[in-house]
Amino acid sequence: MSAAVISTATLTAVAPAYSAAITGQLDFTGAVTATATTFDFLPATLGTGNFIIVPFSPPNSGFFAPLAGTSGAIKDISSVPAPGFTTAPADVPILVQDFLTFASAPTASFTLTSIQSTIFAQTGSSVSATILVSGFFVDSSDPATTYSGSGIFTTQIQNQTIAGLTNLLASGGSVTASYSASFQAVPEPTPLPAILALGIIGTGVLVLRRRLATH
Repeated sequence: MSAAVISTATLTAVAPAYSAAITGQLDFTGAVTATATTFDFLPATLGTGNFIIVPFSPPNSGFFAPLAGTSGAIKDISSVPAPGFTTAPADVPILVQDFLTFASAPTASFTLTSIQSTIFAQTGSSVSATILVSGFFVDSSDPATTYSGSGIFTTQIQNQTIAGLTNLLASGGSVTASYSASFQAVPEPTPLPAILALGIIGTGVLVLRRRLATH
């Protein structure tokens, strides 16, 4: 084999294979148990919970369209240090890597950089809870490039009032309910150093009732 051929083969072997840009909309559902300080995504006490990406495209689009109907994992979080939970206080800059991961796209993940306090609203005999989050998507095959993202989690607590729910959580109680989440990945990629310099990227909505049960 000539030197030229050997050189070409070597370059081909070491050239990185970057995946497609992480853009589009991601919708998924799951269940969570919330307390005044924690969100334990089901199944419980494992450090992570499972979610199912909505089996339709749309709403899932772009990078996430082929993932419709597949599963993923979400980290359990706590506003204060606690065994088995990742610490993620609300309303301050944070950095929770692999907050979301995907079974059918194992190199992709979402890093959480901020979570807002839960917003409660009374709707008839139920309480709705909404949480906004922000961060960035990244693919481990191209870790220097990130895609800003924001998300919203929402849940409904039936036969409850805001005052009753607040008292329940303050007294050490918990609430278990299903949630829905919708994330949007921004089309423009951002170098990772720029994202870390900015601290918080995008505005998200984590309506997991994280405030509902964890705060």
